[in-house]
Amino acid sequence: MGKVFAAVDRERRREIERAHTATHLLHAALRKTLGDYVKQEGSLVEPGRLRFDFAAFEPMKLDQVAAVERLVYAQVVADVRWSALRRASKRRGPRARWRSSATPTASA
Repeated sequence: MGKVFAAVDRERRREIERAHTATHLLHAALRKTLGDYVKQEGSLVEPGRLRFDFAAFEPMKLDQVAAVERLVYAQVVADVRWSALRRASKRRGPRARWRSSATPTASA
């Protein structure tokens, strides 16, 4: 038998991971906004995009869409802040410090 070699396109894989994580954030935000009855019916996860199919009792109102967007965005921003903190804690020299309000400040 011959040897098989495989390679993973890391950037493509990372984009798929981000979209997959977004489906979880979206599902949680939908359940919080519309109710625990919301069920995922399917999804499509690709680099740079996702589709999330779900069942609900009635079409979403614009204010509900906006609420879901705010909840998802808040989680994305929170993760970006924690990711920056993790990266900064591994560096030597100048690094980010965090106030209790989770606002980064530069330090030497």
